[in-house]
Amino acid sequence: MEVMGATAAQTKHNRGVLPQSVAPYYESGTFPETGNNAPEESQDFDLSDEQEVLEPTYSHARYPDINRRAITVIMMITAAMGMAAGALLPITGKLDAQNAAALSLSLSGEFGEIFLSRAAVGAAFLAAEYILGFFAAGDILVWTAPMICSMGWGIRVFASEEWKLLPAAIVSTVVTALGASSSAGFSQAIMRVLRGGNIRFEGSPRAKLTLSFLMFLAVETLCALYEAIILTV
Repeated sequence: MEVMGATAAQTKHNRGVLPQSVAPYYESGTFPETGNNAPEESQDFDLSDEQEVLEPTYSHARYPDINRRAITVIMMITAAMGMAAGALLPITGKLDAQNAAALSLSLSGEFGEIFLSRAAVGAAFLAAEYILGFFAAGDILVWTAPMICSMGWGIRVFASEEWKLLPAAIVSTVVTALGASSSAGFSQAIMRVLRGGNIRFEGSPRAKLTLSFLMFLAVETLCALYEAIILTV
């Protein structure tokens, strides 16, 4: 009984007292970590080779493909309206004698003369569209090219009633509208870059634009060749 009483008294006395094996660590504020609680060795990672990939941002539209299709549709509608307006002038009799004389002069001549004149006109429209593509605000002005080109075709075809020229007129109008669409898209891409947007291109965009306009120029040359054959043969 005396032993049990002494043990109880000793337990009551030691209550709240840290064991001697833990006391030094408690006083110093650090504890040894062993077993599963031990931290793993730190690993140094070289992040110099990692590059942050930024998603492209667009200021004109969230989906650039939809925006590009919309531009093409707008240019086609503009060209169609221009041809309709040009056709209405001779149909309604509002084409004056001076313009009619100039029109008849453009439809006459030798094969080489007609071919070179028409090829030069088509190349001039395409050159204007190509140059406007390198300006941030070029998309605001480039729509006038298909409008004026198609209006001229409408006047020439309906005033002369040379219906064989209609295929060349349609193809040339479509090519000019596609050129204006390509130019406007390139111009809008420049505008996005100037506004701080990030754009991903596959390959050289300038080379693609130049290649597109070279193909447009080839089609315009074929239209000029077709017109020269129709008017001289």
